[in-house]
Amino acid sequence: MGCPLMSVDQLPTNQTNYSYRFPFWLAVIFLCLITVPVSVMLGNISIAKIAGVLTTVLLVFAIRFWFSIAKKRNNKIDRIVLNANDIFDLVRYFPFLKSWNKSELTILKDRIGIILSRYPILGTDQLVADKEIAIKFAAVLVFLGQDMSFSSDVKYIHISEEGQAVGNKEIVSIPFSSYQEVSELKAQSFVDIQNQNFIER
Repeated sequence: MGCPLMSVDQLPTNQTNYSYRFPFWLAVIFLCLITVPVSVMLGNISIAKIAGVLTTVLLVFAIRFWFSIAKKRNNKIDRIVLNANDIFDLVRYFPFLKSWNKSELTILKDRIGIILSRYPILGTDQLVADKEIAIKFAAVLVFLGQDMSFSSDVKYIHISEEGQAVGNKEIVSIPFSSYQEVSELKAQSFVDIQNQNFIER
């Protein structure tokens, strides 16, 4: 199942308490800001200029920091962007993608990226699969249209061995054999491939 990277127990959790640290940032910015008129009144123009520049720089950093914290607190996760090598591998795994147009491929890349960013994909050995394997099976889920119907309980995607059942609402199970079945299809678009009900969903 590729090169396992980590076990489920080693996966990062979102228990960190992110703080905006408003008092600290506002105190530092205010101190720099008040330094400007005080320095001008005392005739230290060079210090006033330095304080003005420093105030601007600190304000930019503070705003970026606050946006970053807001993003983390809202659990917003950016999709993983697939590179040219990833797309090359996808076309190798699924030859029918050669006939897909650019917009269809873009949709496929985006949906795979969303799966990869939100759900660790576990191999049959219960370890997180390497990127190549994860992309391959994320693509299978997209082709089946299953990625659009995940419940809010789902935390993992598990590549299961033939006949193995996973009775856990936090895990979406996908048979290892499904890759072979999908790769042998002929489809010109998403509509074509999702109309071919070759796997019981």
